[in-house]
Amino acid sequence: MARSIETIYNLIIANKETKPELDALDSSSSVAIWRLWAYVSASVMFTVETLFDLFKSEVEGIIATQKPGSLLWYRAICLGYKPGIGLVVENGRVGYPAIANEVPSLLAQCSVREAADGLVIKLAKEVSGELEPLGTDEQNAFSAFLSAMKYAGTEIRIINSSAELLLIYGVVFYDPILLTASGTILADSSRPVDIAVQNYLRNLPFDGRLKSTSLITAILSAPGVVDFQLTGLSAKYEDNPLEPIVVSRIPNSGYFKIKPDTPLSSTLTYQPYV
Repeated sequence: MARSIETIYNLIIANKETKPELDALDSSSSVAIWRLWAYVSASVMFTVETLFDLFKSEVEGIIATQKPGSLLWYRAICLGYKPGIGLVVENGRVGYPAIANEVPSLLAQCSVREAADGLVIKLAKEVSGELEPLGTDEQNAFSAFLSAMKYAGTEIRIINSSAELLLIYGVVFYDPILLTASGTILADSSRPVDIAVQNYLRNLPFDGRLKSTSLITAILSAPGVVDFQLTGLSAKYEDNPLEPIVVSRIPNSGYFKIKPDTPLSSTLTYQPYV
């Protein structure tokens, strides 16, 4: 791990003090030329050590994803899927020809987990900035690709479904100087709570856990919000009934979105904090 500039600088000064031939450099001024050169040297050494750390991290990441059969390897294989490009066998390995480098990958998000029945792969593509499931033809092609790439005998279950629908009920206590009773900012009519919730869901790791406490924190960070009371939180996966979220939940599809027919404007009420 890279040492701080201050740590390196202090070591240079301490080492200088052990050299009698450098006793002439005795100025205590922070801008003495020899002290400035010591600081410059410390800055250069810090930069080099930081670059070494970045290089090490990059190499370790590459090694981790190149271990055949690991979960990271399977995820890298999935995210590298190129639609419409046939696989070739070279040196006993299955892969893409060089032309595939010019074709963008289809999947925007993917997770790979172990389960009792094998590997569970959740995936999604991105359309206009939003995550969506693959079409039927896309999923069939991806399944064929994965069958060719996977280890023989490995059971794989693909989850390719629409976002898990989220309903959030609560009371927003707002600053009437900044917000209106409908939740819009007086200055530009934007909806800061809606934006905060959307940003929270968008930044949630794919197949990551939604936490009620983190959601509340995100809402409290919205401009004009003084306090917030969460009165209900539930999710709906495909045709299943709504299920309450008491503490947290990992989405079955890998990602959440607000239920379209029940927007936040209809589930959140606003009360002035006076």
